[in-house]
Amino acid sequence: MKKNIILILFCFLILNVFADNGDTPKPSPKPKLDGIFRTRVEDMKDASEKEQVEIIKMIKDFYKSMKSITGKFEEEILLSFIDQTHFLTGSFTFKKEKLFKLETFDSDKQIIVCDGETLLTYLVKDGICYKRKIESAEDINTLFEILPVGDFDEKFNVTVAQNEFNYLLELKIKKDIETKINFDKIIYIINKSDLLPNMVYLWSRDGRVLKLNLLEVTINKEFKKSYFKLQIPEGVEIIDY
Repeated sequence: MKKNIILILFCFLILNVFADNGDTPKPSPKPKLDGIFRTRVEDMKDASEKEQVEIIKMIKDFYKSMKSITGKFEEEILLSFIDQTHFLTGSFTFKKEKLFKLETFDSDKQIIVCDGETLLTYLVKDGICYKRKIESAEDINTLFEILPVGDFDEKFNVTVAQNEFNYLLELKIKKDIETKINFDKIIYIINKSDLLPNMVYLWSRDGRVLKLNLLEVTINKEFKKSYFKLQIPEGVEIIDY
């Protein structure tokens, strides 16, 4: 298992935590991310075979040298089986060695923290904190193998397109790969100027489409390990799962 932290964890961790805990974000009537996506992929052209090899290597090398990544997110979760969209906003921070912290800004506030060994999901309004050991969480551990850090082209067929401002990477899982990953396809929009991600789309096998717009993204900011510790208030119910 590679120890490098990866952006895509951010997307799937949110998906798994909300699914596991039964919490559903409140719906809003005005989805907007598809419009932003269309703007960013306008005039995309497929990269040549040579360009594709060079672009994939450049992106992999960039993220392997990255120490941390932090920013804000807007997320829309399309539940295709009931034709309904749910919405979340929040902040995220990832550091190598499986350290991360996610916090939602919504009324049903959640704080999700991993210190490299234990995953804590604190539902502030409900006064409940779910506790889980990372080493026993196969569904979460598999996420550390995916883009942008790691040899993602080992488990996925990758195609690359580009326009003046962005790269588009489309990953489709190889049919002969045995994996616990719960999705079939991922699309990344990566800014050409700094190689930072600005959008991620994920198609899960249970009929969900996760759409993320990433804002104010910065890399290599210093964070002490104590930042990834959660002080659970007295009286909060802790549930091991």
